[in-house]
Amino acid sequence: RGPDESLRSAARFGFKYIEYAGIRKGNPATMTGEQKKEVIRILKDNGLVSSQMLMVATKDTAHPDPRKRDAVFEYMKQCADFQMELGGRQLLVCWGGGLYELGTTPEQSWLYMLENVGRFAEWCLDKDLLVGFELDPHVYFIVNSTFKLAKVVEDLALPNVYPNVDVGHLVITREEPESLE
Repeated sequence: RGPDESLRSAARFGFKYIEYAGIRKGNPATMTGEQKKEVIRILKDNGLVSSQMLMVATKDTAHPDPRKRDAVFEYMKQCADFQMELGGRQLLVCWGGGLYELGTTPEQSWLYMLENVGRFAEWCLDKDLLVGFELDPHVYFIVNSTFKLAKVVEDLALPNVYPNVDVGHLVITREEPESLE
């Protein structure tokens, strides 16, 4: 299914706010200008609001190869540009900020992730865009607990970075609401 079909379906069901998934046929980096215009038209014609852009192609955010990190950075910028065209301002870094890779320490992966997402969040500042972080509840994801979610927000220390609290993910990690404190 493409984003045009998904948007029409959401409108038929009466939804107003949608999270736009920037992946597969909906990836702003691979869509043509005409495809983007069609998505914008469907969104506006149906009174839909893009509340958040899910930046799904971000598994290499902390990859040891700088070319892969740069490719993710460029992808995130294209997602941000498209989210602005859609009229939204929230972006979500998925995949828990990236994967731990073999041959790189967890500490170095953390630093790569901070550098890459930090430069993206700084790029977003003057555009008044918000950059959310997803806690992804799997062992190979860098941000996979509420502690790490708080730490990434703390370490980046940028006013437009926020934690995305997904209750379903907290159930998987067995973290009670008190852990958010």
